[in-house]
Amino acid sequence: MLTICATLGSRAYYFHAVFHDWSDSTATQILKNTVEAMKRGYSRVLIHDMVLPVTGASAVQTATDVEMMANVSAYERTEAMWTKLVTDAGLKIIKIWKDGRGNEGLVEAELA
Repeated sequence: MLTICATLGSRAYYFHAVFHDWSDSTATQILKNTVEAMKRGYSRVLIHDMVLPVTGASAVQTATDVEMMANVSAYERTEAMWTKLVTDAGLKIIKIWKDGRGNEGLVEAELA
């Protein structure tokens, strides 16, 4: 199990390519552990990971999704899937920033 060692009340908690390795239940628990360390109105969670389109995913996105399914029984997530994961952990999305290449994005969230 991934252990998060978070400093209480940090300004930002940054995760890059972490959650695509984990099921929804484990990813939710990781975020809930982070929520416990956050300070309302100050702390943000920044998740830098794939944000799949509902249709028309790129070759890189689909190959990575299949790789995650085959290797670790996990997957890449769509915007709706990120919203559910973040909400289930007690956070709310401020914005999802998508990169110009269409591969990754940055999910910005704060305490709900």
